[in-house]
Amino acid sequence: MAPNPPRTVTNSSGRSPVGRPNATTLPPSLAQRLSDLGNYNVQVQATLSIVVFKTSTASNFPLATWLQEATNILGQHGMKLDVSQGPSGPQVLSYNGGDVNDLNQVEEIRNSAAALFNASATPLRCPIVVCTFRASFAREAVGFTVIDNSKPDRKFSLPNGGSFLPFCLLDGASAFPTTLLHELGHAAGLEHPNAGNETQDVMFPVGTTNANRTKLNGVEIRGLAGGYFSVPRVAPPYRIPQ
Repeated sequence: MAPNPPRTVTNSSGRSPVGRPNATTLPPSLAQRLSDLGNYNVQVQATLSIVVFKTSTASNFPLATWLQEATNILGQHGMKLDVSQGPSGPQVLSYNGGDVNDLNQVEEIRNSAAALFNASATPLRCPIVVCTFRASFAREAVGFTVIDNSKPDRKFSLPNGGSFLPFCLLDGASAFPTTLLHELGHAAGLEHPNAGNETQDVMFPVGTTNANRTKLNGVEIRGLAGGYFSVPRVAPPYRIPQ
C-alpha cells in the first residue's frame, strides 16, 4: 500500500501552508537500526584486537576453543580476531588474591595487566583476563566486563583510583564457548537487550538452553566495529541503546 502524502495545514494567520511529516515514516537511522536488529548477515570489514592474560588460579581452561568460536562467528560477518598473548599462552599476572569477589581484586588484576602491556600501543587491545570467580561474584556470572556506558570513553573508575578502558574477566572454571565473545560485546558497549528475543544470539543472557549461542545481529556487529579495540573503528550509523 502506498504511503499517505504529507498533510498540509494552514497556520493561524491563514497565510502560509505548513507540511506535516507522515507519522508512519521512521527517521532513517531508526529504520536502519530496526532492520539491523533482525538481520544476521550484516558484513563489516574490521579486526578486533585483544590481549589475553591469566591468573595463577586459572588452569586447564579451553582458551583455544573460546578463540576459535569467536573467530568463526565473527568471520561470518567479515570480521577478524587479532589475539596477543605470550609465546606459550596467556602471561600469568602478578596477582595472588585468589578467587575474584570484589572490585578491589578486579583493580589489582587490571593493574597487574598494565605492567605487562602498553594500553596505548597501536592497535588498541581489549584485555581479557582468565581467572576464577567466587560463587557470589557478579551474580554468579561466568564473565564480567568492567565498563561505564554513561561516559563517552566508557572508562570505569575503580575503588582505589584506577580508571581504565573496558576490559573483561572470564571464569576459567565455568565460562561457555562463546563467553569470550559475549564479554567482548559488552566491552564495545553492547547490552543483553541488543539481542532482541533471539535466544541463540551471542549477547542473549546465557542459560542452559543456549550455552552455545552462535548469532550476532547487525546492531551488534556495528557495535563491535565501533569498539575502541576495532581496526578500523567504524562508528555505528545510529545510537545503540543501552
